Amino acid sequence: VPGLFDGDELAALLTACREGAARDGLLLDSAEELQRWFATQVARNLHVVFTMNPPSDMNARAATSPALFNRCVVDWFGDWSDQALYQVGREFTQAVDLDDATWEAPASLPLAFTGLPQPIVHRTAVANALVAAHKAVRSVSVRLAARRGVVAHVTPRHYLDFIAHFARLYWARRGALEEQQRHVNVGLARLADTVAQVEALRGTLSAKRAALAAKTAQADAALQQMVGDQQAAERSQAASLALQAELAEQNAAIAERRAVVVRDLERAEPAVEDAQRAVSGIKKQHLTEVRAMANPPAAVKLALECVCTLLGHVTADWKAIQGVVRRDDFIASIVRFDADRQLPRAQRAHVRRTFLERPEFNFETVSRASKACGPLVKWAIAQVEYADILERVGPLRAEVAALEAQAAASQEQAAQLAQTLGSLEASIARYKTEYAALIGETEALKAEMARVEATVARSVALLESLGAERARWAAGSAAFDAQMATLVGDVLLGAALLAYGGFYAQRERAALARRWLAHMQASGLAVSEAAVAAGTGAGTGSLVALVASADEQLAWGVDADGDTDALALENAAMLAHHNRYPLIIDPTGGAEAAVRRVVGADATLAVTSFLDPAFLKHVEAALRFGNAVVVGDAEHFDAVLNPLLNRELRRTGGRVLVRLGTQDVDCSPAFRLFLATRDASAVFAPDVASRVTFVNYTVTRASLQAQCLAHVMRCERPDVAERRREQARLQGALRARMHALERELLQALSRSQGSVLDDDAVVATLETLKTEAAEVARKTAETEGVLLEVERVAAAYTPLARASAAVFFALERLAALHGFYQFSLEFFVGSVFARVVEHNGNLHGVTDERARLAVLRRDLFALAFRRAAVSLHHARRLALLVQLAQIKLRLDEDEAASAAASAPASQEAWAQLNADLDYALRADWEAEGGLAAAARVRPWCRGWLDAPDAASQLLAAGDDELLAAGGESVDFG
Repeated sequence: VPGLFDGDELAALLTACREGAARDGLLLDSAEELQRWFATQVARNLHVVFTMNPPSDMNARAATSPALFNRCVVDWFGDWSDQALYQVGREFTQAVDLDDATWEAPASLPLAFTGLPQPIVHRTAVANALVAAHKAVRSVSVRLAARRGVVAHVTPRHYLDFIAHFARLYWARRGALEEQQRHVNVGLARLADTVAQVEALRGTLSAKRAALAAKTAQADAALQQMVGDQQAAERSQAASLALQAELAEQNAAIAERRAVVVRDLERAEPAVEDAQRAVSGIKKQHLTEVRAMANPPAAVKLALECVCTLLGHVTADWKAIQGVVRRDDFIASIVRFDADRQLPRAQRAHVRRTFLERPEFNFETVSRASKACGPLVKWAIAQVEYADILERVGPLRAEVAALEAQAAASQEQAAQLAQTLGSLEASIARYKTEYAALIGETEALKAEMARVEATVARSVALLESLGAERARWAAGSAAFDAQMATLVGDVLLGAALLAYGGFYAQRERAALARRWLAHMQASGLAVSEAAVAAGTGAGTGSLVALVASADEQLAWGVDADGDTDALALENAAMLAHHNRYPLIIDPTGGAEAAVRRVVGADATLAVTSFLDPAFLKHVEAALRFGNAVVVGDAEHFDAVLNPLLNRELRRTGGRVLVRLGTQDVDCSPAFRLFLATRDASAVFAPDVASRVTFVNYTVTRASLQAQCLAHVMRCERPDVAERRREQARLQGALRARMHALERELLQALSRSQGSVLDDDAVVATLETLKTEAAEVARKTAETEGVLLEVERVAAAYTPLARASAAVFFALERLAALHGFYQFSLEFFVGSVFARVVEHNGNLHGVTDERARLAVLRRDLFALAFRRAAVSLHHARRLALLVQLAQIKLRLDEDEAASAAASAPASQEAWAQLNADLDYALRADWEAEGGLAAAARVRPWCRGWLDAPDAASQLLAAGDDELLAAGGESVDFG
């Protein structure tokens, strides 16, 4: 290539070539030699591989680029051989746990690849089933191309996508099953522990009842003792109070008597005390004088004799008197003299009579005679008078003494009563403390018992309320082994549906499911009952459960009219769980709504078209911001999206880039791409078909019947239609909530730490969840009841809807007669069905439901024939007439069976109608038999052929409106 290298780059290249040649033992100096050596090395080591897909334009490419053939080696890659399919399937499933030592190969195992290694093990059988599933799809595709001219490309990429789906679904479903089993086992274990704890709590409750009874008895005994002591204390208190009152009275009497005594004594005691002081004050010399007197004066002698007599001495003469006076304790004995004790009444009388009554016996007289004897006289007189007073107050003193003794006894008794009362009060206080402690313990036991009883009651109620869940969880846990045993078979069916089923209509999908299931059953691969039901006639809608969760199905399964469609569920599963970006075949125009249900109402969804010059900007924005985008008119596919379809992602500096046109664009992991086309007959090249997952939304008989039923219900019974739609939506929401609540119940049990009963939060959560679940179940039952009532009303219009769907597919069959006989769904719905239901003048004034249905049914067939007949060759009109007549007869049989209260024709009977219609389509109506049949049918369908006034009114719109509907074909008549 001239000018490929120049300047420094060329010099560096030559230096490198020189070194490389030297390593090879070559000495090359000139630039030409080095360049030739370099070219030789490039030719030897450079390998360029051109890939071209599809190969259908090889002739044109060979003419325009002959070097591709005369300078290249052409390696033609067609479809893979059975051996290649087996080896790829075996290799790509090595990471999947498919080994089963208990599996035994059946004797008649069907071999999709005849070179299976022997002995056949479970992994080998699974790989063989993968090959068989792929070959079954190829077989159906070939038959479909032969019968209908529909080309379905089945490429090795489909097979690789099939294996990728198989591995992903296997690990996802296995993880989900194991996680669910773990939650269920934990939940069951928690419930079992809770049951055991409840029984233990019941035993504890019995022990606490016995302890409570004992504590209550002790408290009662303490209370009785305390009451007895309290009564005794009250009695002692009363006695003490009475004694205190009595003592107070005694003290008052003592005080009164003592006051009298004291008052009398107060008059004598001063004189006695004065005399005692005077005696004590006698001077010693005066006393000595008296003692020394030999012959004292009469007054002295009289005074001293009186004193001696008072002191108790017997004195016959003065000498005896002197002996007393001379004693050392004479004065002291006088001072200590106790008149009360030493001066009795007789002595006192003697002293008074002998001495005191004598006139000379006075203080003045005696004091003149002797200074010492004067005070003695005063003392003697005072003592005698004091003794007289004492004698006079003696009874009072005795009474006071008695009263004081009695008061002392009372005081002692009061002290004893106070001591007893104190002892009783101390005992009462002690019993009060004991009683309070016993009451506290009793209340604590009662509170504990109340708590335990409440816990037991809540637990029993919770266990009873969770009984249904417990039984369901136990059944689910027991079914875990069976689910794991059928996991491989179920996942294989689901993966085949996701990888291959999207391109085909409902009938072909059902045929594929039957073939897949038959091979797996013959191969000894276990499948679930749901898969068996799907493969044996229950509809492939059952396969949705193998690839989508219950919550996803509930989110996808309800349309705007409250109807569910198995085909729509399958398609939604393919839109949600794809490896290759989906390409939606959407003749009815519902792709956007379907994608919206899958991506979620909150997600940003952009809608563009390949015919929009700015569609790349929409795709680029969705790539950058992680939005979803629907690109319509996919029949005009632009190869600029090939890097995106091939997922040619590059990572640079933490960024994920993809080539889009001429620039690299950041690719968000949340980006989602959906291609769509409304052209059901569009043919896509094999390279496009291999890069996308086809999702066929072509109308089915069931979906069209549901659409027609909803349409006629909106027109004839709008109230019932609204209730039906709302109740269906509510029921879907309630079912989703029930699934969520069951998961939350299991999660709450799994998250609980320790005992469930000790965790009030967990118990409260379980109670709340169960209460809400019960409420949801109640509302679900109510909605089911309402739906049953609504469906009973809708059942009257179901035959009309079923007939409408049959009429449309009868019109669609006419394409087998000629390619120009194409009647679109928009034509049928807009120009036939909607006009019959919405703008039917024949219904004016008709109020009876049966009469209105008869008018609708009659006008449906009449208008369908009149609209379609104008586009048919006159020789083909009879074929259409006979098909409509057969549909009408089937409808009449259904009505007759309903009127006779017997079961109407089943779905199988209506399905058998397809064979009859195919016969009517293929019959030679020019032959004698055909003409005879036409003669019989023509009078019965006279109203359709002659277009009476009712049909003429429906046709009044004119041909312009028909042509605007886009459904008429060329009239060959």
